[in-house]
Amino acid sequence: MDEELALETVYSAGNQMEAEVIRGLLESNDIPVLLQGETAGQIYGLFAGPLSDVKVLVRAEHADLARQLIRDE
Repeated sequence: MDEELALETVYSAGNQMEAEVIRGLLESNDIPVLLQGETAGQIYGLFAGPLSDVKVLVRAEHADLARQLIRDE
C-alpha cells in the first residue's frame, strides 16, 4: 500500500457530533479527514454506546500533528 494513502485512526469519538467537531479542528489546520462510523447508530438514532462511535481517520503523514492538535484542545 502506498504510504501516502495509508490512513490512521487518530481519535474515536463517542458520537457523530463529537466527530464533526474534531473534523472541523483538523480541517481548519489543513488536515483532510475521513469519518468512519457505525451506520446502525445513525439508522436507529443512537447517540451513545458502541454503535454510535465514529473513528476520525487522517493520512499517516498527518497523524502525529492531528493527535497533537486534539491533545492541545
